[in-house]
Amino acid sequence: MEEKKKLTYKLEHNQYGTVHDEPLKEEAAGLSDLEPFHYNSSSSNKKTLNHTFIKRIAFTAAAAILVSLGIGYIFMSILGDGSGEAPLNDQITNFPVEANQSTTNEEGADTNGEGVELIGLTGFVIQAGVFQDFSQAESYQQELASLGHDGVLWSTEEGYRLFLGVYSSNEGAKDASAAMVEQEIDVFVRDWQTLNQTIPGTSADQQLLQAFTELWRAALSDDAQLEQGWQEWQEFDDSQLTSAVQSFYQTSSQIEMTASGQQRAANLLQLWQSYTELGK
Repeated sequence: MEEKKKLTYKLEHNQYGTVHDEPLKEEAAGLSDLEPFHYNSSSSNKKTLNHTFIKRIAFTAAAAILVSLGIGYIFMSILGDGSGEAPLNDQITNFPVEANQSTTNEEGADTNGEGVELIGLTGFVIQAGVFQDFSQAESYQQELASLGHDGVLWSTEEGYRLFLGVYSSNEGAKDASAAMVEQEIDVFVRDWQTLNQTIPGTSADQQLLQAFTELWRAALSDDAQLEQGWQEWQEFDDSQLTSAVQSFYQTSSQIEMTASGQQRAANLLQLWQSYTELGK
């Protein structure tokens, strides 16, 4: 690279500060070397800026991580009461109950650990309508009762269904509905069934409810053993029953299963509904 020199000189004024009377005096002039100019200085500055920018980003990211960790620790302290121990509910261990293990209900009766099964029933019913309003359904129920057709209101998702009796077969239900059609009552026959359910109860509850389903089916099919079964049912010892099953037994004992014809169909329907409501 070609070297460059710098020339300096100084002009001296007279004592009066003018330069008109005397010639200017030049003082020693000299040459001095200039610093060489580096053409790549801007590139070095860019590298410095880049390093600074990267450091700032790294510092910001580290600060954000530390703040997040701090906030997380605060929340964990609040949720865990700062003790580092799990909540009491999480410390409780649920031990499985063995199949034959019994528990005691509020009434002091031993209950079966697996519960009592309500066996589903099925039959053919005579339906006289479906109502969204209960008072309207009840009014029509009373109107039909005045004509000699007792029925029950069965609550379903679609509304209140008015049933007038239950029979073991479709043909039997249609034969019974013929008299209603002659009275210009709008009815039709359909099959109806309820599903199995499980409720808390004692072994005595299970024994009585099983006896009820057998007796109900015998009455529906007009079994020859109905009379004997009905007598045994009325003599059942209800002292070991839970309050709900005991109430059902006492009520159902007043509804005669041995009635005949349309009255039996209406009674069996009423008993079926009461039995099913034990699971609600």
